[in-house]
Amino acid sequence: MKIEARLLGELRVEVDGQPILRFRTRTAALLLAYLLRYPQRHSREQLLRLFWKGVPKPAARNNLRVTLSSLRQQLEPPGTPKGWVLHSDRHMVGLNPDLVQTDVALFEEAIHRAGHAPTDDERRQLLEYACTLYRGDFLAGFEEPWVQTERERLRQLYQEVLHQLQLAEPSASVPPRTFAALSNPPAGLGVVLALESETPLERYRAWARQVINASGGFVLDATATGIRAFFTSLEGLLKALDPLHAQLKAARFALDAGEVHYGMGRYGGGPLTLVKYLLQAGSIRQILCTERVALLLPQTRATPRFTLRPLGCYRLSERSGNEQVYQLDFAGREQQFAPLRALSPLRPALPRVPTSFIGRDVELAQLQAWLQTSEGQLITVVGAPGVGKSRLVLECAWRTEPLFGEARWWVKLHHGDESLSESWAQQLGWEWRGGDAFAQSLNAAIGNQPALLALDVSTALTPNQQAELTLLRTAIPSLHCMIASQVPLGVPEEQLFWLEPLPVPPEGVEALDELLRYAAVRLFVERAQRAAPDFRLTPRHAPFIAALCRQLGGLPLAIELAAARVGSLDLATLHTQLKESLAALRGRPFGTLGYSLEASLRATYELLSHDAQTLLARLSVFRGGFGTDGAQAVAPTPNAHSVLEELTRVSLVQWDGHRYQMLEPVRLFAEEVLHAQGEWEQTRTAHLNYYLNLATQWGDKAENWTLLEVERANCEVALEWGVNHDPQQALELTLALAPFWEGRGSGEGIYRLVMELPQRLCENSSAENHDPCLQAARVAISLAIRRGDMEKAGELLNRYLPIAAEQPDTLPAARIWVVAGFYYWMQGHLEQSIAYLERAIAICREQNAPLDRAEALIHLGVVLWIREEQRAAAQLFEEALELVPPDTAPRLRLNALGNLANTLYQLGHYEQADACLKETLQLAQRLGDRRTVATLLNNWGVWLRNRGEYNRARELYLQSMNIWRELHESMGETVILNNLADLAMLEGDPETAHTMFLQSVEMAQRYQLGWYLYHPLKNLAELAERKGDLTTAQQWMLQALHACLLHHPAERAVPLLRQLAHYTRQLEQTEEAARWLLLAAHWSTDPVASDELRTRAASLIRAEALQSLQQEIAQLTLPAVLEQLQQCLQLVPAPRPSPQGEERVTQNQDKPIHAES
Repeated sequence: MKIEARLLGELRVEVDGQPILRFRTRTAALLLAYLLRYPQRHSREQLLRLFWKGVPKPAARNNLRVTLSSLRQQLEPPGTPKGWVLHSDRHMVGLNPDLVQTDVALFEEAIHRAGHAPTDDERRQLLEYACTLYRGDFLAGFEEPWVQTERERLRQLYQEVLHQLQLAEPSASVPPRTFAALSNPPAGLGVVLALESETPLERYRAWARQVINASGGFVLDATATGIRAFFTSLEGLLKALDPLHAQLKAARFALDAGEVHYGMGRYGGGPLTLVKYLLQAGSIRQILCTERVALLLPQTRATPRFTLRPLGCYRLSERSGNEQVYQLDFAGREQQFAPLRALSPLRPALPRVPTSFIGRDVELAQLQAWLQTSEGQLITVVGAPGVGKSRLVLECAWRTEPLFGEARWWVKLHHGDESLSESWAQQLGWEWRGGDAFAQSLNAAIGNQPALLALDVSTALTPNQQAELTLLRTAIPSLHCMIASQVPLGVPEEQLFWLEPLPVPPEGVEALDELLRYAAVRLFVERAQRAAPDFRLTPRHAPFIAALCRQLGGLPLAIELAAARVGSLDLATLHTQLKESLAALRGRPFGTLGYSLEASLRATYELLSHDAQTLLARLSVFRGGFGTDGAQAVAPTPNAHSVLEELTRVSLVQWDGHRYQMLEPVRLFAEEVLHAQGEWEQTRTAHLNYYLNLATQWGDKAENWTLLEVERANCEVALEWGVNHDPQQALELTLALAPFWEGRGSGEGIYRLVMELPQRLCENSSAENHDPCLQAARVAISLAIRRGDMEKAGELLNRYLPIAAEQPDTLPAARIWVVAGFYYWMQGHLEQSIAYLERAIAICREQNAPLDRAEALIHLGVVLWIREEQRAAAQLFEEALELVPPDTAPRLRLNALGNLANTLYQLGHYEQADACLKETLQLAQRLGDRRTVATLLNNWGVWLRNRGEYNRARELYLQSMNIWRELHESMGETVILNNLADLAMLEGDPETAHTMFLQSVEMAQRYQLGWYLYHPLKNLAELAERKGDLTTAQQWMLQALHACLLHHPAERAVPLLRQLAHYTRQLEQTEEAARWLLLAAHWSTDPVASDELRTRAASLIRAEALQSLQQEIAQLTLPAVLEQLQQCLQLVPAPRPSPQGEERVTQNQDKPIHAES
């Protein structure tokens, strides 16, 4: 189906060659023309405003609904699926762009191609083709504003095409211009010229358009009495303005610079609005321009001589801000005009900051609300150094014009010797004759009008300055004071406003649209573009920018300093440097009001008592906050609480209601002080000891894990110090926290340190005693497996299995064999796994270690489950439960219960399985074991899916997915994606199913989960079969077979071979189908099934061929089959390297929970 539309000239629409002869209403025709011109989706609200403006909402919505219904009948003949041409839902309306072809689109395409034509002949042919398409003005007979704007643009394009054709003639001496951007409407930065005549322009309109076009301008809009034009060149602007002003005696003129944008037939932007107000304010023959234009014009080399005369600052409309307005006069045409018809502005004494103000909308609203109350006579804004106190106070002063009018002043005190009243008098340009005289004069000038003093204090007001402030407030009752200070004034009538840092994106938020919701990110990007104009927020930059904003704690000054380095440092290097020192944040960024960040921190530090200075330095060893007990541990002092209150009062430390926090720039400053004091090592050791005691008390108690979660960052830095300076204490910390890390995830930093610890212990232990390094190796291997880092797990096993073999009858050796069994079943090497686990079980029995034995039994049960020996697996899980009493090792009992529940379900004992699963889920939730909760939710979803309860299954899958993502465990995501895709396939949504199956395949490859890969590949084959694409189904099944044989015993591949033979037979490849059937019979462990498969193969080919195939297959080895598979298909691309920082879980869509220590 195709819809062809003629929009140039009279509207004509054909649907599959059949013209639409009439429309229900004129609005219906206009709406269809709009959708044809702009076939993308439009919001219903936008269409209501455009076509039924002024009509009551209910009536307008009904009109739109009726109009769309009539258009659908015309655009979608009988037999056409509903929505195929005209897409509409509750919110959006649009045409299918693949079906629409308009002469306007062809016209613009021809012009664009002409601009890139390789030869003059081809270029001329394209231009002539464009001329044939232009049969008349755009939508002749319609005069709506959006039609006129687009008509004017296309008309100018057509005239330019004609001009280019003339220049292309052999006799033309001027080389033709390029058409590279002619078809694009003007947009971006430039100058807007507006003129409005008291009389109709009539014959002057065409002449004015020619003048503007000849000067390099573009007519945006033309009415009977006015023209709006856009120029990117000031020289071109003046070249056009001179003759226009000389000729049009009854016109007013206005100029403004800024950004203009174009969308769907309409131009917009601040300059277009402002020139309208200037035209209303000016007189006939007067040329008015804004300060933005006035600053640019002197830089031109234009021929017309002109002068600029400032007319003052005006508020051009009730809603607009103040504008400096200038009058432009050409030489010989100078003239005096009546005063502007605009409100005279109030003139506050406030400085302008050259950088934009970002964020803080809520804070500004709160401050403005306070200023309107009697309690808002004295407001002190306090916060950490660099948090933006001064900038907020200034911005608030600028935005309080409706409250205070011109009576708004900004005074900055740099040091304690300055006089407040004298500095204020200098700001006003008054002669200062003492504080009393100044207060009296100011009160007389203000009268009863409310006034605002915005006061910026570098550190704190001295007693003399406070006395001056009290005098001024007493002498001027209507005076409001808003002060940016590091410390509160401490007077009774003071209202404190604690300013917090800017919001920063949490971990995991990296989508560009989501990042831009955070003011810290917007500030970084905007300031970075000042340093590097081509800098953009891109998917590559996004993670680093988010991390930098978090690292800097949302401090605006620190963010601006970091952003200023973008031109000289890449983001990764900047991020690394800021982890170590404040060196990258030295200096003072462009447009700031106060000191540099380092100077602000130093000045605030010097306000502190000796005890507070000492405590601040020692607190720098904490990460992510601390409590009073922690502060007391690293800096023993009898008055720790009062000293913390002192630090909180100057905002170097923040209390969030639960614990103390220190912003990262403040912490880096304090760390430098601690190094200078020579107490770094002593304080770090005290920090390690404190968290070792904490981990020993809480690590194996799941009810305390929420408290440990809060201390995760501190535990990491404590472990880092221990690994590098005291490996034995690091081992004690690791063993204490291992249950917590296995239940809640370790994180990239802790994982890296745990991987280093075994080697450090081996370097520091004697040749006879390997127990410490084996203990560390066991934890490291277990974490590596759970993260899916099989390469690292294998490397550790290769290093420490020989050490364990040297002391085979010990418990540390048995524990290494348990994780070896875990590793090998994850890799699909089941026989090796069984050997290690059975060996470990025997040692644990001899050593009377029931919990270690139970762990090994659970792993062995999982291996038997994989081999589909469900009854034997259930017996092992039950035996493990007997070894783990309810009150002992609850997490081990949890794993045994979960695995038993899943196995009972596989055996068909559904009631027992349900009861067991619910008991497991309750226990997991009570223990806070989120990994197990996610696994159980997934398994429960599988059961519900098998019962046909798809909605409830999807709900459980999504809950599980959220937990896996929060834990950064990609194996869980891989399984859930496969399960969700399976649901979509069962519900008849093949597109969603296909996308999610592919995502599951991609993740399984990326994280080297080869044993699971064949599941989504097999499902993709089934999906292709459902679509009727047997060739694709065959390819997917070949890949599934290859993945299965790489990681599983050959008998596991028998069902895949059966299905592959089915696809091959359907494709009439009978000999190949027989080959797969005979291979399945060869590997099947069921004699009856083997005979049935051979019979089916015999029915497909002749006896001679059958005998030959049987002989060939009898000699085949598994490696040979894998080699043949690689030759007969191009395998899925190799897995990409696993990104750092992600953990994985070892769960299949129906796999029992693996054992954990």
